[in-house]
Amino acid sequence: MTQEVAIITGAARGIGRAIAQNLAGAGYAVVINDVLSLTDTVNALTRTSAGTKAIAIEGDVLNASIRQKMVEAAQTAGSVAALVNNAFQEVRGSFLDLSDDDWMHTWSATFQSAVRMSRAVLPLMRARNQGSIVNVSSVHAVGAGEYFAPYDTAKAAMNALTRSLALEFGPDGIRVNAVMPGLIITERNRERWETQPDEYQAVQCAYPLRRAGHPEEVADVVGFLVSEAARFVTGAAIPVDGGLLAGLSETTALWMVQNREQHDV
Repeated sequence: MTQEVAIITGAARGIGRAIAQNLAGAGYAVVINDVLSLTDTVNALTRTSAGTKAIAIEGDVLNASIRQKMVEAAQTAGSVAALVNNAFQEVRGSFLDLSDDDWMHTWSATFQSAVRMSRAVLPLMRARNQGSIVNVSSVHAVGAGEYFAPYDTAKAAMNALTRSLALEFGPDGIRVNAVMPGLIITERNRERWETQPDEYQAVQCAYPLRRAGHPEEVADVVGFLVSEAARFVTGAAIPVDGGLLAGLSETTALWMVQNREQHDV
């Protein structure tokens, strides 16, 4: 039986690393990519999934030669069954202060990376008449954040891409879905919020579950979407947000006022 391979971009840490661990644990060989060092991810995969085949390709996924290396490595390891587009970068700032370069940097790393990786693997999936692509979008795709205009726009485009690819490639047996994480405590976010504990506590109050999420909780949903358990799910954008998008902001504000003393927010 041919080994099934999953390709995960942005896998050096956080959500991407958790997804790589999840899929490796499910029996996939994994090809992982990031512009950052992948040593820690490879070590984590070795610890948690004995016998897993993990191939690390470091470099910018926007570079055609890097994508070619990833696809060749995946084909050597087995058959490409899954692609998870998780790579992103962002530039934040006031709309009038953001340059064209700021917009293009965020757009290219966050959206075009998914376009180019999907273009690279879809012919392989089509040849097998099966495959699954999961785009890691964000709650920012449907709700704007202050000073997040380039990121909001790129993630909204990710959702649109998900729908378009699901429609076009469904007849080829290929499913395309997205997950929309809310606040997830990755290494990057932890560093930020440790210096702003009051703000962090206040932000969590916006979530009906009254807490931020963990990378593994996003990875579990990605693992489901890749699996046969989701064989009739395509074109979906699933919030993994502790209920954030379910509520009105005025409801959160009222709750905070009513519970200010009890929760010290």
